[in-house]
Amino acid sequence: MSHQHLKAPGVRFAAAGVIAVMLGGTAAGDEGPDGPRFVGFGGPVDLGVSGPPIDVDAGDVNNDGIVDVLAASASGFGTTVRVWLGTPDGEFVAQSSQVGAPADTTAIRLGDFDADGNLDLAIADGAGSVAFRWGVGDGSFLAGGSSAVPIGGGAVDVDAGFADGDAAADVFVAGADGTLTLIPGSENRSMGDPATVTLGGTPVSIAAGDLDGDGDHDVVVGLADAGVVRLVRTSGLTLELAGSVSGVGTPVAVAAGDLSDPPDRADVAAVTEEGMLLAWSSTGDFGLTPLLETPVGAEPSAVRIADLDEDGDGDVLVADAGPAEQVARIRVLVQDPGGFAEPMEIEETERLVDVVLVDLDGNTSLDFVGLVDDEEFRLVRTRINVTDVLPPGPFELAFPADGQTGLPRPEDLVWEGATARLRWTEAAGFTVTYRVRIADNPELIDPVVDLDGIEEVVWDVPPGTLSSSFTWYWSVEACTAAGITMGSPTVAQFTMTCREDLDGDGSTGLPDLLALLASLGPR
Repeated sequence: MSHQHLKAPGVRFAAAGVIAVMLGGTAAGDEGPDGPRFVGFGGPVDLGVSGPPIDVDAGDVNNDGIVDVLAASASGFGTTVRVWLGTPDGEFVAQSSQVGAPADTTAIRLGDFDADGNLDLAIADGAGSVAFRWGVGDGSFLAGGSSAVPIGGGAVDVDAGFADGDAAADVFVAGADGTLTLIPGSENRSMGDPATVTLGGTPVSIAAGDLDGDGDHDVVVGLADAGVVRLVRTSGLTLELAGSVSGVGTPVAVAAGDLSDPPDRADVAAVTEEGMLLAWSSTGDFGLTPLLETPVGAEPSAVRIADLDEDGDGDVLVADAGPAEQVARIRVLVQDPGGFAEPMEIEETERLVDVVLVDLDGNTSLDFVGLVDDEEFRLVRTRINVTDVLPPGPFELAFPADGQTGLPRPEDLVWEGATARLRWTEAAGFTVTYRVRIADNPELIDPVVDLDGIEEVVWDVPPGTLSSSFTWYWSVEACTAAGITMGSPTVAQFTMTCREDLDGDGSTGLPDLLALLASLGPR
């Protein structure tokens, strides 16, 4: 799945048993030659659901400019879809009303299927149909307007895209009978006649993307039993097989997105049961050129293509469910001008089944929504990308200047009647506060000062806090209201000296008087 929740593109989710959310970004001072470097995701925020989650998607369903989260989950009474509305600081508020869904729901997808400016919800089921719930624009949905649209076999996966050039998003559905179906969107909510193509294998995952650069979304399909990644061309409201790569192992999930030039056509990635990540550059005529092949874990469950470090180059994220006895992981492969870096690993506490990448807190950085398979917990997990908060920097001793001498006082140092002032560059992000630490060592072990919740970019050191004639090390970290903390990779330092400590031994006395007399010279 690619989870594009059209009108507002994103990157997306699939079925299982718990759900999770994380927020993300880059760090000032942690920049490479071409800009900020992706350094991971912040701590998780868990959202509860009433039963084992089936599928998750994310999009702005109440038109406030902030992405919201929807999760379909099973219960004793069938299937319900729950809505959490996002807030500016990356938190979520559960709505009391739920969206009804068929008992055998297998997948959900957001998209503006009637071109009215509000995101709607497509619900695919195992009985072989897709039902629609129409977005009101306030976070709620209405049934009706069209009956369920039949497809071939039970739905395995679903995605949204634009295939026929109009303003209404269209729906792509992979069927268990080995078919791919296109359901055209319609401004009058009647939905057009479906188009179907036989794939030559059993699909497990699909992703919509413009593979040939003509402006219309085509479809990438993973066929598990055939060991093939299939490319399907859309031409108006028709579907045709246009290309494939065989011998890829057993595909588990596929993705479409920009990994190479030109940026107007989508490239392809897939993960396999054999624990491999494969990526190809699209040639524009439904050919694929190998771009990447690397192991990514024992049980990869999802793959996404997105620009996580905001440098203009597509990166790859892989969710590894991990066997029960092993730790689940998120693996991120960041692309730079020299190619893909070694995978960055982020541990998870439960099995990850699928992920959506969307901007949860409105700062343009892509964040993480995860579907977690766990029999005990019932969660959607989110994480914020660490690019969401740029750590402050550089640090400086604003008053006095570094190395300036001060007047001695018992057990402290005060410069000309004023306290020392620390200052730093403002961090970028939502609702940022700062944490200041000062210690007598560059590792900041056992700090003398460890203070958080600072709202300004300056902090006055209280008199008596720091000893004079000493070198102090300090750092500043930026924190969001969601509890995400990022630190600078460097530690600044300053030396506090007494004006009368002329010999620099840390104290004042006869040696300093002798040094003063010597400096005056003979008379």
